[in-house]
Amino acid sequence: MKKIIFLFTFLACTFSYSQIVLEDFEGDPPTVTENNGLGSFNIITDPTGEGKGNVLEVISAAAGAPWQQANLIFQDDKLDLSSDPVVSVEIYSATAINILSRTEDPGVIGHSTAEAQHNGTGWETLDFNFTGNPDGGGVPGDGPYTQISFFPSWAGGGSGDNTDNANWFNPVDGKTFLVNTVTGVAAVVAEPTCTDGIQNGDETGVDCGGSCDPCASGPEFPIDFETATTWADFDGGEVTTIPNPQSNSDNNSANVGQMVKNAGATWAGSSLLFNTPIDFANNNTFTMKVYTVKANTNVLLKVENSGNPGGIQFEQEVTMTTTNAWETLTFDYSGIDDRDYDKLVIIFDNGTEGDGSSNFTYYIDDIELFLDSGPTCTDGEQNGDETGIDCGGSCDPCTLPNVPPTEGPTDPPARNAADVISIYGDFYPSPVGLSNVPWDSPSEFTEVIVGADNVLKIDYGVFLGTDLGSVVDATNMTHFHMDFWVADAWVAGQVLNPKWSNHTGAAGETDAGLVTLALPGDSSQNQTWVSLDVELLSTDDGGLWANAKGLGIDAREALTQFLLDPGGSISEAYVDNIYFYKEPTASVKDAALSKFKVFPNPTQDEWNIKSQDSNITSITIYNVLGKEVLTLAPNKIDVVIDGSSLNEGLYFAKVATDTQSESIKLIKK
Repeated sequence: MKKIIFLFTFLACTFSYSQIVLEDFEGDPPTVTENNGLGSFNIITDPTGEGKGNVLEVISAAAGAPWQQANLIFQDDKLDLSSDPVVSVEIYSATAINILSRTEDPGVIGHSTAEAQHNGTGWETLDFNFTGNPDGGGVPGDGPYTQISFFPSWAGGGSGDNTDNANWFNPVDGKTFLVNTVTGVAAVVAEPTCTDGIQNGDETGVDCGGSCDPCASGPEFPIDFETATTWADFDGGEVTTIPNPQSNSDNNSANVGQMVKNAGATWAGSSLLFNTPIDFANNNTFTMKVYTVKANTNVLLKVENSGNPGGIQFEQEVTMTTTNAWETLTFDYSGIDDRDYDKLVIIFDNGTEGDGSSNFTYYIDDIELFLDSGPTCTDGEQNGDETGIDCGGSCDPCTLPNVPPTEGPTDPPARNAADVISIYGDFYPSPVGLSNVPWDSPSEFTEVIVGADNVLKIDYGVFLGTDLGSVVDATNMTHFHMDFWVADAWVAGQVLNPKWSNHTGAAGETDAGLVTLALPGDSSQNQTWVSLDVELLSTDDGGLWANAKGLGIDAREALTQFLLDPGGSISEAYVDNIYFYKEPTASVKDAALSKFKVFPNPTQDEWNIKSQDSNITSITIYNVLGKEVLTLAPNKIDVVIDGSSLNEGLYFAKVATDTQSESIKLIKK
C-alpha cells in the first residue's frame, strides 16, 4: 500500500512540473494591456498564411518610451518558474530582433526578466530563460505569475536593430512581431485565504467578501477625513488622519490626511479600497487639496481594479505650483475606459525615494469626484475633449494653416552637362520629367509658379508615386539632389522619404533605394526650402539609404519611378531641382589627393584634421540636408573636432586655410 501511495505522489509531482500551453489566443480572448506608449496591440487572425489561428500583434511607436511593453494577462492557469525557469513562446518576425520578456504579479514586489534572439526567419519558438535577469529583477520564485510582458525596443546582447547593443535604444515606428503559443509550467494556486493581502478565490475585495468576512463599506466622495478612513500603505508610504496643522481660509477643515513617504520604494504611497466600483460613467474629474513644503512636488492619482491591478488601471499626474500653502489640484479622468475600478492610489514624488523628513511629509484633503460640464475654449488649457489648447473636439479645430513658399529655392551650381541628369527643374536643360500615376490615389502633384520658378506642389493622400518621362541610367552619377518645402506646421513624427525604383529589363521593380528623412522637432525644416544632397552608393553613408542589399541604389541603370512618402504625416509639400549629378571633388576614398588628412574616419567621438602646409583658419560642418551643425576657427595645422554631440550619420566639413578650401566627408558611428 505504501508503494502505491509513493508512486501516486511521485507521478503527481512529476505531472505538476510539466509544461502546458498557458495561452494560444483561441477561445475567449485574454486581457492584453500596454505601458509606456506602445504603438498598438491587437489579437488578430494570423496574417502570415501559416494557419496559426489567432495571434497577438505587437507594434512599436517612436513616440513611446524605449521600454514600451505589451502585457499578456493569463486568464486560466498562472505561471510557475520555480521548477522550470524557461517559458517557450512562438514569435513571428520578418527581421532580426532581440526581445525582452518579463514575468510578474502586478501589485506584488518582485519580477524576473529574460531575453531571446529572433533571427527574422518567420515563425520561431523562442525560449525565455528567467534565471539571467538581463534587465534586473530577482531569481524566479514560486509565483504564481499572473502576466508575461514583451518589450519590442530591447537590444541587449543580441543582433537586433541596435549595433551598439545598449540595453535600450530609441524606439521606432512600426517594429512588428506576432506572438502565438505561450508554454510554461502552470502554478498550483492555493485556496483563497483571508490574510494574504491580495484579492483571490471568491473574494470581492482584498481579504474580504465571498467565503471571507464581508468587505467593509468603502467611503463615499468627498473624502474629507472628518470620518474614519482606513488606508492601505505600501512600500514606505503612510497615511494617518490628524488635526489640520495648516488651517487657514484656503482650508479650515478640522481634520486632514497626513501622508509621509518614508525610506522604501520610489513608488511608496497609500491606497483606499471601495466596496463597489467608482462611478466614472457619470463623473470625469477629480480634485484634491494638497499641501507641501517642497517645490515642484508631483502628485500621482491612480485608480485600479483590486483583482487585476496591473491590467486594469488609469492614472494622472499633476505637478504642484505652490509651497507652504493649500493648493487644489485637478485630475482629468475624461480618458478613462469603461471598466471596474474599486481602488484609489495616491503617490507623491513618484520616482524619488523618501526619507520621512518634512520634505516628504504632505497633507491631503477634500478628494472630490464630479462631472466637468465640458471643455472651455478660452481657459488656456487642454481639457475635456480638446485635442489641443482651447481647440479640437467640441471647440474650434486645431488645424494650423499651411504656409506655401513665395520664392523658389536657391539655384543649383553650374555643372558640365555630362555630369548632370535633370529629372525636374528649370535650371538644367532637358529635364526627363515626371507624370502622375493612378496607384497612389488620391495623392497628386501639379506644377505651380512660385516667384519666378516652376515647382511641383504635392497634395498628399498617403504617398506620392510618379513615372519618369523616360528610363534613366544613373550608373555613372554619384549623388541625388532635391529641394523641398513642407507647408504643414511641424507635428511629431514627420518624415518625407524619397525612393528611387529600378526596373531592370522592364520587369517590374528589381531594386530600390529609400532615404529615411525625418524632419527635426524644432520645426527648422518646415515652411522653408531645404536642400537634400546625398551620395547614391556608399557602405558608410550613416544609414540614410535602405534597400535589399543595405547600400544606396546599387542597381540604377533603369530608374523608372520616383516616390515621396510622408508616412501620412504631411498634407502639402513642394519640390524642385530633382536631379542626379557626378561629384567632381575628392571623396574619402581619394583622401591621398587631398591637402588635408582626416582620421579616424569613421569615428565615434573625435576627428583629427591635419593640413599639409598651412594653418587651418575655419572648419564648418554640415549635415546631409545642408544645415550647419558645428563651426570652428582654430588657426592651427592640427585640429581635433569633438563630434560627441552629433547624431550618427554622414556629415560634410568645409575646411579652409588662407589660400584654399576643400569639402571632406565625415562619418559618425
